Amino acid sequence: MPTSATNYTHFADMLDPQVLAPMIGAQLSKLNVFTSIAPTDTTLEGKPGDTITIPKYKYTGSAKEYGEGEQINFDSLQYTTQQAKIKKIVSAYSISDEAAFIPYGDPRTEASRQMAMALATYVDDDILATAKTAPLQVSGNTPDQIDLIDNLEDTFANATNAIEGATYPQQGVLYVSYKDAAALRKSAGDNWTRASDLGDNILINGGFGELLGWEIVRTAKLTKGHAIAVKPGAMKTYLKRAPQVYAWYDGDHQINKVSTTEYLATAIYNDALLATIGFSSSTSGLGK
Repeated sequence: MPTSATNYTHFADMLDPQVLAPMIGAQLSKLNVFTSIAPTDTTLEGKPGDTITIPKYKYTGSAKEYGEGEQINFDSLQYTTQQAKIKKIVSAYSISDEAAFIPYGDPRTEASRQMAMALATYVDDDILATAKTAPLQVSGNTPDQIDLIDNLEDTFANATNAIEGATYPQQGVLYVSYKDAAALRKSAGDNWTRASDLGDNILINGGFGELLGWEIVRTAKLTKGHAIAVKPGAMKTYLKRAPQVYAWYDGDHQINKVSTTEYLATAIYNDALLATIGFSSSTSGLGK
């Protein structure tokens, strides 16, 4: 329903940016489903420009053997680049003075919670959208759910710039829909490890379990038959500026106003550590 001029969120107190900013920043890191796979990089803070260029270095091969006095050859670093545009995201509220007469609960804490949720939802969706552009893809039909892991490992092992011991065979996190998670759990049998049994080995809080070394995380943001496989170091969230809270008073309308602004960009940092998975709905594919 569209908002009207009187459809304000009512607060009893004026909002203090110095109080709200730390509250929102602390909550942001806890709210995202996908934040853990795109750690925050703050090296851009305070630097000019609205576009970042990210180099992706190619592996030039193993060391070479030389005899005594033999001239050595020099390798050149080879890389490709990608650009990511810095985005400004904002969550804002209007706050009436009338709340001074009808205070409910703790409006300041609720304001920080609502704004943190709004920012986190955007960042979460942006990370997922970026992850879906990964060049590594696993598709087709599998006769058994366990084969999914085998196909996935083969894809990572055959990736461009794949390095044994560095990009594989290390496992990571497999994000799946709730229906696919249930199907994987059912077909895994003794190969399934409950999340409560993972202890210090757990990579993501809220994991559903583990299958052959891969931590399974359920999310409603993926549909049945689609999954994301990611290993540590695959993605980054580049933070241009920490969340800034602004509060001001509109005396003409006796309205307190508050907004939270964040500047950031998400990008795939290493193509060999991220893959998308898609299975058709026929035969015994994922989620059947």
